[in-house]
Amino acid sequence: MICMAGTLDAGQFGDFTYIDNGSSVTITDYTEDAIGAVVIPSSIDGMPVVSIGDFAFLFCDQITSVSIPSTVTKLGELAFAHCSSLVSINIPI
Repeated sequence: MICMAGTLDAGQFGDFTYIDNGSSVTITDYTEDAIGAVVIPSSIDGMPVVSIGDFAFLFCDQITSVSIPSTVTKLGELAFAHCSSLVSINIPI
């Protein structure tokens, strides 16, 4: 997780670590030992999940699929790097 000098609040929602941007949420990390399908929530604490941060799912090598909600408009660099079992990502149009 990236430290932002105390300007943003980090939180935990299940296996997701996120940053509260004030009016929206960015997923910043996910547990590396997760297995199977991942469904990213469209909101956390009443705020829309709008982005997935750089390296958020780094080395989650046992996840097989990811469903991304339509609220997400930005995928960070290498967000799914080294996810060797990942075979599908569902991104709604």
